[in-house]
Amino acid sequence: MASEAPQQNTATRILCDAIELERAKAAKSYWDRLIGVSPEGGTPLQKFRVPIPDNTDPDFAIEVFSQGSLGMRVDLASGQMHSAAHCVISAIESQVNGATRILDGHFPARDRYLCTASLAFVDDTSIAKPIRALRSPQKGFTLAHLLSMLVRQQYRRWNKLKLARRHMIFLKDIVGPREAGEAGDRLVFVEHLYIVGVRRREAPFRRRGPSWCYYPEVEIRI
Repeated sequence: MASEAPQQNTATRILCDAIELERAKAAKSYWDRLIGVSPEGGTPLQKFRVPIPDNTDPDFAIEVFSQGSLGMRVDLASGQMHSAAHCVISAIESQVNGATRILDGHFPARDRYLCTASLAFVDDTSIAKPIRALRSPQKGFTLAHLLSMLVRQQYRRWNKLKLARRHMIFLKDIVGPREAGEAGDRLVFVEHLYIVGVRRREAPFRRRGPSWCYYPEVEIRI
């Protein structure tokens, strides 16, 4: 029995080392993607902007930076997407630069609801709907509040797409064949989606609600 203990301890250490190695690889892959470097051989990632609606306000844009680099992953808070809103807000505050920036100048306190929408993909109709704007009595309405609304909507919308569930969304279907070029037939997954900014367009129900509809400007990185 005594001789078996060292063997078990050795096996346990080997298993733990293997687990830690996999965790390290996963972490490196995440940070490589975050800063725009492919895990495969350090090749720079290709970046493709998803077309925005024609009625987008050219004078309104908020850039989104995560860890000093432009863009935050749509699945950044995937583990909290079905949790309470404050869980997503906390995840964004820990990852996005300037997330606690107060936006009350753009979104007055009297506006209890904002019209938000996901960016259209393939068979997505980019449904716009008014969502209650969460506010912290201490902080006002922050960038984290706005991003939490948009990222949850975009993440859920993506996962409802029939082609996404079948893992059959190609780059050319999202950005168009000309923009995609030779990479057109590459498959796109939710982890390839980055929010690089917040934009707004005319709301489809201006007479009955908010004048503007806010949506995420998305970039595909593969």
